[in-house]
Amino acid sequence: MALTIDDILDKEFGLKGGGYDRDDVDQFLDEICDEMTNLHNSINELQQKLANTEAALQQAQEEAAAAPAQEQTAPEQPNLGATLESMFRRAGMVADDTVKEAEEKATGIVKEAEEKASQILDEAIEERETIRKSLGDLKASAAAYRQSYLEMLEKHRQALEETNGIFAEEEA
Repeated sequence: MALTIDDILDKEFGLKGGGYDRDDVDQFLDEICDEMTNLHNSINELQQKLANTEAALQQAQEEAAAAPAQEQTAPEQPNLGATLESMFRRAGMVADDTVKEAEEKATGIVKEAEEKASQILDEAIEERETIRKSLGDLKASAAAYRQSYLEMLEKHRQALEETNGIFAEEEA
């Protein structure tokens, strides 16, 4: 399925961990959509110009073919038709080149956007792993602290029990 401007506009990213700033991601996607819209409009405009040029060429060819034979004997008539045909052919080639250039530019922009999105995703995954490692370290520290605290409590309990024996001997 081809990626559309609406796909980009409507894309929602889930939040995991710290993640990226949702507004920054949305702003970047909006910029991509704006650029794709501009390119799409340029391509449509160029295709319309090409169609108009081709229609004008067809009309000029039909008019040249429909001209009476006696008028074509004049030295200027055949030369004018050939000149018009040549001009229209060149215009068509220029339009084709322009459309091709616009399509290549659009492809480049989409590729650049995909690379940027991939980079953002890779950075998010790396950040997630860093957060997971930090969380693991924090859990290990908490477990070590808990164990140390329990050992200290056990020592105090034993000390209290030993002291309890001292008080029992003094009462007797």
